[in-house]
Amino acid sequence: MNLVHGKSRGSDEAKDRPFPISQAIQACGAILVLDSELNTVVQASANLLQIMGVPAGGACESTPSEVLGPRLLRALRSGLRKGPQLDGPLSVRRYLNGRQCRLQIRAWRREGHVIVEIEPLFSLGKRRLLGSVNQWLGDLARASHPDDLLATLVESIADIGGFERVMVCHFESQGNGVVIAENQGAGGATMLGQRFASSFFPEEQRERFLALPLRSIPDLTSADVPLIPVDYLQQPDLSTSVLAAPSEHKREQCLSLNAGALLSLSVISENGLWGVVVCTSSRPQELSPTVRDATYTLVQMASQRLFLLKARIESAFLSRVQQVRERLAEDMSLHRTPASRLRESGEEWQALFRAHGIVIIARNAVAVVGNTPSETVIRVLANRLADHARGGHWRSECLHDEPLCHELGMGDSCGLLAVALPSTSVTGEWLMFFRPRHREAVYWSGSPLTPVISRQEARAAPLQQPLKCWQQEMRHHSETWERVEVLGAQDLAEDLAVLSSSCEIAELNEKLEEERKALARANEQLREMATRDSLTGLWNRYAMEQALDDALARAERYGEPFSVLLVDVDHFKQFNDVYGHETGDEVLRAVASIMAGALRETDRVGRWGGEEFVVIVSRTDGDDAASLAERLRALVENLEVPGIPRPVTASFGVACWQAGDRRKAVLARANEAMYRAKEKGRNRVERADGASVR
Repeated sequence: MNLVHGKSRGSDEAKDRPFPISQAIQACGAILVLDSELNTVVQASANLLQIMGVPAGGACESTPSEVLGPRLLRALRSGLRKGPQLDGPLSVRRYLNGRQCRLQIRAWRREGHVIVEIEPLFSLGKRRLLGSVNQWLGDLARASHPDDLLATLVESIADIGGFERVMVCHFESQGNGVVIAENQGAGGATMLGQRFASSFFPEEQRERFLALPLRSIPDLTSADVPLIPVDYLQQPDLSTSVLAAPSEHKREQCLSLNAGALLSLSVISENGLWGVVVCTSSRPQELSPTVRDATYTLVQMASQRLFLLKARIESAFLSRVQQVRERLAEDMSLHRTPASRLRESGEEWQALFRAHGIVIIARNAVAVVGNTPSETVIRVLANRLADHARGGHWRSECLHDEPLCHELGMGDSCGLLAVALPSTSVTGEWLMFFRPRHREAVYWSGSPLTPVISRQEARAAPLQQPLKCWQQEMRHHSETWERVEVLGAQDLAEDLAVLSSSCEIAELNEKLEEERKALARANEQLREMATRDSLTGLWNRYAMEQALDDALARAERYGEPFSVLLVDVDHFKQFNDVYGHETGDEVLRAVASIMAGALRETDRVGRWGGEEFVVIVSRTDGDDAASLAERLRALVENLEVPGIPRPVTASFGVACWQAGDRRKAVLARANEAMYRAKEKGRNRVERADGASVR
């Protein structure tokens, strides 16, 4: 059968008739469309004869049993009774042109039809695919940094799939893509660091990356294959089929990448599409479905490891922030001011937050360190921020383009993260971090028809035809503010607010007798801020640290044992992102309330920070503490929070007091157990001593 793009020749049903792109597939496999009961062949791809040895026209006049065979049809019926698609691919043997061949079968239900994909399985020669995949999975599991992990991933896919170039493209919040890892053959120009405008990967294509995380086009030069007979009224949607013919936009993308074959593998996080692994070869490349599926397995395993490593990096950053907070807690007892702490620790804070200047506005005083705008500009900026900050903070990577900064001399500062100090008595108090310009230029591929050029090439030699790209001058941009940096800055702002209030109280105590009423109100405010979390009403971190020190002292002196439970609400960021921060706050209040109501009077519960809580359980051993943690876990799981249709769960780490323990030691064991609970699937209890939980 002679096929041309848009038409099928040699078939009475489809001769000289255009067919919709949604009904076209690639020539590397075949499609059968059956009715929902698997009793009738509705359509067949025009290449069915080449793939299965059955003419497409004849298949539509036959029963599914005659085309597929009774055994395979029984397997499809059984598998599709369990769900909308088969649990996994089926493998069958057929005789084609006098020799036995193997076929891989996938099937799923779609809009009143059953779609059956049929692909030839190729021999891999002497190579043991499973052994190679397992070896690479081991290398991925041993990677200790995201960069090393991604470098191993692209190398493994190049090895397994034989592609000339494998690269990881990460999507930024604005929809632009950037190549952050690459493996390429000898002699090719690198694309590492290359950026793609959002038009290169439009929103509808990114949505398709989510719906179809594996996309294989082994031969971009082959003509599309139609389904016959053409049914314009009830044509099935093949957009989620791995055999679906590439769109014109996809062909243009591949042309811009000089690709004759392409494989794309989506990297999906809890919050949606994180990026895509793009594999290309300059010529068409035959790819067995088993090899293709093996590369997807590598991407899935690497994705889990990637987001775990990123979570650990964030945890390490917040741990460094906690060290800063501990010193601020010490300053409270000494009545030191935020300005004095900034003078002593300013350089450390600048390095931690990648800032070149820091400002603290507290009690109408401006304290600065490093490179910042003038005090006059800072005060005007603080007044404007009061009308623009949402959720208590405001950030920008391009102050030059911000209306809030118009007519203000920002000097060398291009980025700003401003966090309000959560004070109830004074408004306009801020913690500000300023960042300098990050880079001078970024090289983009702005159109699918524009060939790309790497940043290294652009610097090394003049641009030559036909290599073209456009250069964006980044004269006024800073590095991006990461989510974890905002969280860390908010934690510091809370402590600075307490420290500021502490200094205020110290000064009020020195004033005259007629100011006693104002002093009493300020003291009450200080006590509340120093011991209570304003959101949940539980004890705050400072109070829980004192309670933990008291428990350690009693244990050492009287041998009275106790246990610590470290609790982290699972996937909490999703509640904020999907349902809003107010609903996220309701989740924290609900979890706090249910746990506080389930404890004894001698036990203590407090908010440790963010979505973490700490429970101090008096006079308990490991078994009793684990039982209590399991009971609390079940209570949290059964919570019903208005506006959230999904369950709320939490992970628990349990650690018992050991002789000679200090606060950091017992907390570290509980934290390690809690992260083990996260790694094992969340919504569970883990003990620091490794014992099982009843």
